[in-house]
Amino acid sequence: MKTIEERIQEYVANAWVELDQFNEDHVTFENIVTSACVVGANFEYEELTRWRDPKEELPQNGQLVLCKTSDKKLPFVTVKYDRSEWWIYVYPGWAGIGHKIIGWRPIHENE
Repeated sequence: MKTIEERIQEYVANAWVELDQFNEDHVTFENIVTSACVVGANFEYEELTRWRDPKEELPQNGQLVLCKTSDKKLPFVTVKYDRSEWWIYVYPGWAGIGHKIIGWRPIHENE
């Protein structure tokens, strides 16, 4: 898997080929676009991996999220937040979670 910087360099190189006829200063253009892409990619990465404090921010009702818990044997769980309660799936249905939720973040693959 390529790093963010490698993907940005590839994107900038491709963008320059398309815009070459409109701009004579390749180095300046490349630096501006690269810097903008790095800032945007880092911001997006931070937002996607940020743990939310359940005391300050809660998921939408019915949303499945990844949670950090106070349970050392089960430090991460996928739970559903519904009607002001955290629920964990235990076959054959949902059950209340028996430990404290320390943080949560969306599961972006579900979106």
